[in-house]
Amino acid sequence: MDLAQSVQSWFNQIDQKYINTIPWIQQQNQYCLNGQPAEFPIVTAVGSLVICFAAFFLSAIVSPFLFPKYNTLRKDDKEKWNVKLVSALHAAFVFQGAVRAILAYTPTGNESDFQIYQCGYNSDLARWYEAITLGYMFYDFWVCIRAYGFTMTGIFPSLMIHHINILICFWIGLKFHMGFYFTLNFMTNEISQPFLHASWFFIKCKLPQKHPLNIINGLLLVLTFIGSRFFYNMYIFYLLVTQTPSWNPLVSLGIGSYAAIVHVAVNVYWCKQMVDQIMDMIKKAKQPKTTPQKKQE
Repeated sequence: MDLAQSVQSWFNQIDQKYINTIPWIQQQNQYCLNGQPAEFPIVTAVGSLVICFAAFFLSAIVSPFLFPKYNTLRKDDKEKWNVKLVSALHAAFVFQGAVRAILAYTPTGNESDFQIYQCGYNSDLARWYEAITLGYMFYDFWVCIRAYGFTMTGIFPSLMIHHINILICFWIGLKFHMGFYFTLNFMTNEISQPFLHASWFFIKCKLPQKHPLNIINGLLLVLTFIGSRFFYNMYIFYLLVTQTPSWNPLVSLGIGSYAAIVHVAVNVYWCKQMVDQIMDMIKKAKQPKTTPQKKQE
């Protein structure tokens, strides 16, 4: 604890001396902080980054003993197993945290829409979970580059756009104590991740497609993925469009508004990919099975 406090104190001094003296930073502090700079939770973010890497390497150690099928995988699939396990655990953890932070906030009734939607929901609990996600995103940035390399094909470009967007948006929120209503609600998109990764685990474990676990997980995946990343995101985006005070890309409020557009657009793209995959599966299932003809002697 003393070490964490020392690191936080050291970072606060650097923040006050070099960051908070920048005129643009001082301007953004006026919106929700009344000109008073706030402490950035660097220790929580770095701690999350370290824990994620530790969990990644720990998975490689314990998975061979806990999951026999792990030993039959190729080297690259073993690494993907470790990545997906950490991702699923993180997603479940921050989803429940985001929901708790949202439910814990109750407007007093005297607050304006700006105070609620832009400066509200800014609790210690909310900042803690967002700092954890910020650290995880730096870890996952490295994971994506390691897994896919720099390429303009496949899912990698959309992942990079998503990660960079989250890093910028969460830094602004934690630095200026703003936008927590929208970032917390967008964090609930993580509800679909455990089911997404479970489907990959089932494939690698050679679980039959018609097995009850596969069927239930598939239904929950589609419901949570499309439900949270498309329909719920559209609702939150509607609130943002109607409540945002600025579309100026040179101020933090405007940057947050455009970041929401990017987040929603990327998730719509992923939802389209999922729908396309489902349609392909339906088409293949409807195709008549052909039996090979016997050769005439």
